[in-house]
Amino acid sequence: MLTATLMALAAACLHAGWNLAVKRNVDSGLALWGQFFIAMLGALGALGAWWIIDGRPDFAWQFTLLSGITHLPYSVLLVRAYNSGDFSVSYPIARGGGAVGAAVLGVLLLNDVLSWL
Repeated sequence: MLTATLMALAAACLHAGWNLAVKRNVDSGLALWGQFFIAMLGALGALGAWWIIDGRPDFAWQFTLLSGITHLPYSVLLVRAYNSGDFSVSYPIARGGGAVGAAVLGVLLLNDVLSWL
């Protein structure tokens, strides 16, 4: 339990840290795309390992592509928000926007029913 908690806290700190690095960089767009390129290499390595160990993951490519497509406009808007607004405002809105967007799309496209719990 302690290990999982520490890993979650480390992930949260790293995420906030790279967002702050993008905000503080003179060319925020270049910094963000550089980080995405590094993440893409890691993701491709993980998918390659999965392919070697468990065979070709047919469904994974579709979700990976969909995730990449949805992150493109998010990234552009994130850089715009960081360039025009304060980090203490734009970062929490960006972090919460994904959850709200997923909930709205779930209701509209998948007929999900939202509850208070």
